[in-house]
Amino acid sequence: MQPFMKYLLLIAAIVVVLAFIVVVARRRNDSAKTEADSSPTSGAVNFVDPSQVMYTLPTICDRLAPVEAPTDTPTKGDLILHEDDWRQIEFVPLADSGYISSQLGELRQFKIDHKIGFGFSSIFVRPDHPTAFGKLSLRLTDLSSALGVGSGNLFISEPTIFPPIGSVGHVSGGFSFRIDDNFNIYGFHRDGSVQSLGITIDVYEAGSPDIDKVSTALRKIRNLVEVNIVDWYQGTMVAPDSLSEIKAWLQR
Repeated sequence: MQPFMKYLLLIAAIVVVLAFIVVVARRRNDSAKTEADSSPTSGAVNFVDPSQVMYTLPTICDRLAPVEAPTDTPTKGDLILHEDDWRQIEFVPLADSGYISSQLGELRQFKIDHKIGFGFSSIFVRPDHPTAFGKLSLRLTDLSSALGVGSGNLFISEPTIFPPIGSVGHVSGGFSFRIDDNFNIYGFHRDGSVQSLGITIDVYEAGSPDIDKVSTALRKIRNLVEVNIVDWYQGTMVAPDSLSEIKAWLQR
């Protein structure tokens, strides 16, 4: 047999094998499609019972941040806070210590009553405290001077179907101070008077906050106004001028 004929026979054999593979593949696809089309759940829309939706956090603050449409995009020196984290760690007037202790007790029982797996069946909505923070008459200029670090803007990220469009709002009068790589103090003011003051700790960053830096900053704030720190995540109240309490809090 001539070499040319051998090549033709080899090519023909390859073509036959490929054709057989294509036919088998098509039959398998058609079979799978038929099974999917005959399935009673194919194309069905499944609705979730709202009562079965779990909350990832047990509590949120009732009063939201005063958000407005941003005129600038956040920069490296600014803080972007998720809306659910607003005032989850906050400074509260010392005069409200008894009230806060009562709220923390209610929250502890609430967690027991509504804990299901990794979530909660309901959410504990915290109303305004008896003493508004603004009554402490803390000036933003005094806070900035005491902390000795530059301030940034404050933005709130909000859930949206099409991020990042409309997903970030600027807090009116918002400010933030970076005390440590993963420890920030934030809030907002009206005409220079601080109306709310909170803390955010970025648990996703490597390492822990520098306790010396943090305790120094918190002590300076306590020297300006009579406040306690309330951590609603952990359900605890911390004296900002107590080094032992700060260490225990940050090392949990």
